[in-house]
Amino acid sequence: MDDLTPLQEEALAIVSIYGPASFHALPTGKSSSITANKSKEEAPTPVYALKVSLEEPDFDYDPTTASLTHDLAQATIGGSGNNHSHRKTNTKELEFRIYFPTGYPETNTTAPVHEIVSIYYGTLRLTDAMLREIDQGLEDCFVPGEVVVFTWIEWLRSYLEELETRDDVVQEDEAEEEDDEEEGGPIVDRKSVFVAHLAAIRQPGEVPYMIQQLKQENKKVIKATHNIMAFRVENENGTISQDNDDDGETAAGSRLLHLMSILDVKNVVVVVSRWYGGIPLSADRFKHINNAARLLLDECGYIPTSGTDDTAASGKKKGSKPNKKAGKR
Repeated sequence: MDDLTPLQEEALAIVSIYGPASFHALPTGKSSSITANKSKEEAPTPVYALKVSLEEPDFDYDPTTASLTHDLAQATIGGSGNNHSHRKTNTKELEFRIYFPTGYPETNTTAPVHEIVSIYYGTLRLTDAMLREIDQGLEDCFVPGEVVVFTWIEWLRSYLEELETRDDVVQEDEAEEEDDEEEGGPIVDRKSVFVAHLAAIRQPGEVPYMIQQLKQENKKVIKATHNIMAFRVENENGTISQDNDDDGETAAGSRLLHLMSILDVKNVVVVVSRWYGGIPLSADRFKHINNAARLLLDECGYIPTSGTDDTAASGKKKGSKPNKKAGKR
């Protein structure tokens, strides 16, 4: 334990208070836009996961035992931190990735870089104004040459307490401002049915929540044979984060993502549900999946006017009903 770095000592102190799930090291090779831009000659950037909640952790052992130090060290240096404490299911928490520069904290003149994994605190979706408040608050907490994570946690807990009083009002306002989810009309071919859904997103961390919400609000989606998904998000630096999921319909996700890339749509997740009718469609199924997605993206105004498609960005009002006869051949 004498060989711990200042960062590891800080981590050990934090998890002894908030539990091993609150702060733990991630694998050095964790993919991110930050680590990807570092040259091979540079030392790996230490990356930690930080979870902040107002709930108290439940330790599964006596904190007075001698094994505590060893267990916490494993959680902070090389483990996941998830084996020794837990919070209730559906807990409200904010999750971050923290990127620590080499020499932290002694030689640092700027704060560690933080990324919010998800902009949802429970069921509350953080607004852009809230995200700016968090960014500014964390920046104001930093003092060059001093450790900062514990101070960040305390500031964030105070901020979350404030959000608890604003929660209901903000959620009501958000519901009145926009309904992000849209559904297209069905495309039917040989008893197979294809229906596209989409939702506006601001970062990749929102995708699992949006898909879960879609399934909760539309029980038919759960019974679909396949729910093919793809998303594209434009980051602040202009780069694009994107991914896809076939959900068993081989190559369908990558084809859908390719379509979205060609159309240059951004900040949206698309899910195309297919209910198999018992008759194989061969390559036609890919055509219907992409047609369903294209129609809804066009209807909702996501296709830029500079696109090559003649109907791109036709200015149709978001939420208007797409042509339900499209794709019936």
